[in-house]
Amino acid sequence: MANPYSKHRIRKITRRFGLRPLRSGTVASFYKENAIIQVQTKTGTYAVKPFFRNTLLRSSTLNQMKSTADNIELLINSGFSYMPKWLTTRSGKLWTLHHGRPFYMTEWIKGRNLETTEDYEELGRALATLHMIPSGHLDTKGPSPVNKSNYGKSKIASFVHEWKKLSISMRGTAIGTKNTESTVSALPIKPGLI
Repeated sequence: MANPYSKHRIRKITRRFGLRPLRSGTVASFYKENAIIQVQTKTGTYAVKPFFRNTLLRSSTLNQMKSTADNIELLINSGFSYMPKWLTTRSGKLWTLHHGRPFYMTEWIKGRNLETTEDYEELGRALATLHMIPSGHLDTKGPSPVNKSNYGKSKIASFVHEWKKLSISMRGTAIGTKNTESTVSALPIKPGLI
């Protein structure tokens, strides 16, 4: 499949985020050939990502992008640090529209496989932290319904044990990206999942 992202198009999109690309190229995932555009600039390497509508939801692409951006802002404002930094456009939004398609940019994160117990413990901490963030739709003035002490070492150890069993049983299964040098990033968060 031909690359649908010309250098001119990539330059126009990145300039909306205040950056000038020096080099760019697409990176495939297991699910999509041109899933991510890797952009190198003077200030660093970034991921430009087209946003595609989830067809299982009845809302439009723009409404889904707005909802995703709202959820990302909730995570940012909650201090959630287990995701790449999202860039803002010159107008202050987390995304831009180009030729009818929403795009967003994040810092590029060099991915790698989970290999050690510490990797799995860190994954457990990230998931626990994510699940302790109150939804923007809930009353956040009262005490959190989650007892943070429930995420102690025994819970993490249990999680690590189960995750290792799962990863061993899934060896050779297509998980992640074809290129382990590609970005490991926050997935678009569907409304109501936080």
